[in-house]
Amino acid sequence: MIHSLQIIAERTANNYWKFEVIDSIRMSNNSNLAQIDYMKIVDILLDDVEIKDIYLHGGIISNKIRPQENDRRRELLMNTLK
Repeated sequence: MIHSLQIIAERTANNYWKFEVIDSIRMSNNSNLAQIDYMKIVDILLDDVEIKDIYLHGGIISNKIRPQENDRRRELLMNTLK
C-alpha cells in the first residue's frame, strides 16, 4: 500500500506544473469562468485518470479494485464536457 502511494505521489510530482496552472486559474479574479469550463481545463491538463479523480473528488480509487466506477466517472465527466 505504501509503495502504491509513493507511485501516486511521484506521478503527481511529475505533473506539478499542471497543478500550478489549474490553481492559478482557480485563484484568478476571473469570476466569469463557469464550472463547466474549469472542468474542461482540468480534463485537458490532467490526463492521468487516477490523479484527476484524486484532485476532483479527494479520494484514492484503485483501478484494480473498482475499474467500473472509474469508467463511469470518466464517462459522466466526458458527457458533461460535450
